[in-house]
Amino acid sequence: MKTLFTTLKEELQLADKKIKYIIEIIKSIIETKTINLEAISQVINPNNKPESNYRMLQRFFKDFSFVFTHLAKILISYVPEKERILIIDRTQWKDNNIFFLAIMYQNIAVPVLWDTLDKKGSTNTLERVSLIEDYVNIFGKDNIKYLVADREFIGKDWFKWLNTNGINFLIRLKSNFLIEQGVKGKKKVKGKFRYYHSKELVSKLFGIELKIMGKRVNKKDLLIVATNADELALDDYSNRWSIECMFSCFKKKGFNLESTKMSAGYKIDKLIALVSLAYCCCITVGIHYKYKDSTFRKDLGYRTKSIFKIGLQRLFNSIRNPLFFKDKFSLSFLYYPFQYHSSTLSVVE
Repeated sequence: MKTLFTTLKEELQLADKKIKYIIEIIKSIIETKTINLEAISQVINPNNKPESNYRMLQRFFKDFSFVFTHLAKILISYVPEKERILIIDRTQWKDNNIFFLAIMYQNIAVPVLWDTLDKKGSTNTLERVSLIEDYVNIFGKDNIKYLVADREFIGKDWFKWLNTNGINFLIRLKSNFLIEQGVKGKKKVKGKFRYYHSKELVSKLFGIELKIMGKRVNKKDLLIVATNADELALDDYSNRWSIECMFSCFKKKGFNLESTKMSAGYKIDKLIALVSLAYCCCITVGIHYKYKDSTFRKDLGYRTKSIFKIGLQRLFNSIRNPLFFKDKFSLSFLYYPFQYHSSTLSVVE
């Protein structure tokens, strides 16, 4: 198994001192369970004054530059090479609006690419196409099994671009959308799905022939999705929920992303990069220990602890008590070398 140091070293091609400092920040994010720089400065290098640590962190986010192509390759390395389910979605807090592309792995969303939007609200077609093209340019198109997205990601030009470029998609529709059915003209899609059992039909939307699937969820809500792939089913849409869980891990249930005081887009990009690496560390360790640290509740249909929570707790214990919590997998994965301590650090140039 590669250590985090080895993985970062191979892709980022940076000096050892800078790689070690990146790892120290990741460790501090896991230890404090926050990305607030004031909190991180209290633990990142105990031999320095917190004020000195804080200034060092500020310089890092101001001056250090990631090559995001290399970073994307590091993040995707956590996912085995096979056909990939792509998930796109946005998360927004305060004035920060981040558009993510993640990949599904063991019911977990792994972040790979993102775009910091200089606006509030939904993405447009150009922003969506740009993010997918970034993925295709780095990793190719043949490995994409399908793309899944929520109701925000709909539109005539967007659907046509996906269809023209041969990218299978499964996207939720708004219930008031008009679909075409032969000589009958256009009708609202919700009229076709009035019952609780699932149903599917072939119809035209935006002039594209698609398979429309749906069912009534409760008295008020309908789940209606459109796809250009015959093999996809309504149940496949449930994979989209994994990115919502990822956002929860980034925020209050994990690293408290909302606590940042940063506002500049180039700094937020670096912050998301470090949070993504910390998150991937947690899920890697969580997958390793999921059968040991959690039990499956048949009555609930899922495990008592999420993979992320298992990994976060294991790494937290290993960082706080490396001599007493003898978790060799977590320690060897995160530390380089095993005896390495933050007191050896100097200011990142």
